[in-house]
Amino acid sequence: MSAFRIANTNVAPTPKAKPSKSKGWMDKLFVERPAAMTKPCKACQRTMYIPPSKIDQVLHCSRECIEVTKMTAIKVKPWAHRIFEKREGTVSKECEGCKLMMHLPPSKADRRFCTLECRTTNTKERMTKVCAACRSTFEAWNNNQKYCSQKCNASSGRISSPENLIAAQEGRRRAVAEGRIEFKSGPDNPLWKGGPKALLQRQIASGKTAAWTRRYRKENPDKVREFSDRRKNRKRSTGRLPRGTIVAIRNAQKIDAPFAM
Repeated sequence: MSAFRIANTNVAPTPKAKPSKSKGWMDKLFVERPAAMTKPCKACQRTMYIPPSKIDQVLHCSRECIEVTKMTAIKVKPWAHRIFEKREGTVSKECEGCKLMMHLPPSKADRRFCTLECRTTNTKERMTKVCAACRSTFEAWNNNQKYCSQKCNASSGRISSPENLIAAQEGRRRAVAEGRIEFKSGPDNPLWKGGPKALLQRQIASGKTAAWTRRYRKENPDKVREFSDRRKNRKRSTGRLPRGTIVAIRNAQKIDAPFAM
């Protein structure tokens, strides 16, 4: 047996790991440099040293801080930032919770509390209940609340259950029989647009019929060719029938359907 081992040439070489493309100034984000400008991170308030050309673009020091800002961001309306600032055209009103003076737009004059936290801490206490679907405890605003979320409410099936659907159908039938509900059809319906013939004319005018025909011819070339050949052969053998012949034959045979096999 040979002392030399034959190398396996079929094994693919291990690809080299590509070096990560990192900007030079990002590696020294927390290193003080003479030409860098200081700016605090929006999430962790850590001091960053940023080049002057990037001072307006960089807001966070890492991706983790970006996610923290996204999770804790609260959409505040522009007028809510200056709710305690007296401005022209605003309505002054005292907050029912903290008793601070609020200056609100006229459209928000019925606002009772200055912030969401103030409303939560000064309104009536919530009651602890058990969710009827997932059996978890939650804080309810009133005694009629049975579910902790809309998901549990939908999963319970109380709205779309067969019993409720049958009861709703019977209620509609009783309302129609008593004359409380009237279903209008045809020209009596306020949404009437002319019926099938008017719909066909609208489709032709909008170009939908022509687009459907072009798409059908493109997707079914064999059927279109077969129909065209059959039509040409029929014209050569019998010629075009006089106008109204098919209708007259159908009336003579007393057949309601347009075609019979």
